[in-house]
Amino acid sequence: MLMLVIVILFTTGCGTRTVNPPLINDTETTESVNTTDAPDVETETDTSEAPIPDTTPSNELAYTVNPDGKGYSVTGIGTYTGKKIDIPSVYNGKPVTAIGDRAFYGCTELTGVTFPSSVTVIGEYAFYGCIGLTEMMLPSRIATIHGYAFANCSGIRSVTIPGTTPYCYISKGAFSNCAKLMDFNFTGTMAKWASNITLELGWDEKLNDYAIICTDGSFTNS
Repeated sequence: MLMLVIVILFTTGCGTRTVNPPLINDTETTESVNTTDAPDVETETDTSEAPIPDTTPSNELAYTVNPDGKGYSVTGIGTYTGKKIDIPSVYNGKPVTAIGDRAFYGCTELTGVTFPSSVTVIGEYAFYGCIGLTEMMLPSRIATIHGYAFANCSGIRSVTIPGTTPYCYISKGAFSNCAKLMDFNFTGTMAKWASNITLELGWDEKLNDYAIICTDGSFTNS
């Protein structure tokens, strides 16, 4: 009976998986929080040592401590059942700095994602096959988008890359096969795009014609 309940929660929150994601390495430690089952805790009168609170309703997501122990990565849908995800800036008193590899792989019913400025890395295949997404606003200080992070997101029409990022590397296949993707909006100048954005060969493979729109002009991929 317990196994049946778990399966229903997974299907509701993430949608029908179009492909089966690879198994996560058994050595990784994943944490998830379900606020509906959390016990009542008495409020301390002295809050000087209180941990930094979580800052999002999406704290049922799954998390893993980063190797340096200084922050967390989001590694999966966890028990969250919504269609729009608000990634927290803080979890367990530490910053959330990354979206892990395959974190939302094949979540076909996911329709929106909001990132905090603390996230600087989006892992391989992180949103692969999330066909319900229609637009994507990347984190304000995004530094790395790994391979095929948004591949096969066939519903995405536009992606916004903030001009506030000091440097961003976009890996091969990051936006591969996004059939409706027409615009990459960069909130900086064309000169800043040339100096701050590094594109690995094949980052836009299997895309139709698209434009990169900067604050002082635009250019196409043709």
